[in-house]
Amino acid sequence: MAKPTYNTNDIAKVKDLDADRVEAAINWMSAVLSEDYTDFFEDIKDGVELCKLLNAIKPGLIAEKKFKKSKIVFVCRTNIQLFIEGCKKLGIPETDCIETRDLYDKQDLASVIENIYAVDRIAGKHGYTSNSIQGNSKYATKNVRQFDAATLAKSKSAVPQMAKGGIYQKTSGQDGYGIVKTDKSMQQPSQVQGVWAQGAKKVDNKGMDGYGIVKTDKSMQNPSQVQSAWQKGSFKQENKGMDG
Repeated sequence: MAKPTYNTNDIAKVKDLDADRVEAAINWMSAVLSEDYTDFFEDIKDGVELCKLLNAIKPGLIAEKKFKKSKIVFVCRTNIQLFIEGCKKLGIPETDCIETRDLYDKQDLASVIENIYAVDRIAGKHGYTSNSIQGNSKYATKNVRQFDAATLAKSKSAVPQMAKGGIYQKTSGQDGYGIVKTDKSMQQPSQVQGVWAQGAKKVDNKGMDGYGIVKTDKSMQNPSQVQSAWQKGSFKQENKGMDG
């Protein structure tokens, strides 16, 4: 079974080229090196023009004997690597520098243009002011501050704002849990009973016993002396002509 082949060109995150930025970078390099480029990315592919660019910004940064024109892959890649190391020596952040494959393999030509912009940004710090890409921002200048011993000693005793805590708040009207206290007059329970506290309306239960059963009148409590029909029994029958 054949091993799968992978092409880094297919997985690399390639940025789109900005035509205006490409043109500005080409014009700036042409002005600095007094060169005309017919096919810019092919002309700088071997890294020689980029090394010459850094030497124009800071003479002697890269020894001329170290880079040379060639079509040999190893030599071209070495030239590009010399350019990358030279950029770092100038003070360009590593994040603004290309990788060899970005230029030689044309994997990320947009980053190549941004690296050239970075060289222009750093050029002024090394005394090069002849040409500049219009509208290109510059790197910030480090502002190193020197303090005398007395100032440094004073800073050691200073309490940071975070350590000071929050702004003092008067809590006389709150208890230990931060709950607002009510006025003393409000703390006394009201003497007025609510409807629920009053209970139901009073009912006269004189005519009821302890179980709430209505009591009958005393005259009604005496059993009646009048016999009911059932108590009277049936009518008397004459049975003289009958045996037992």
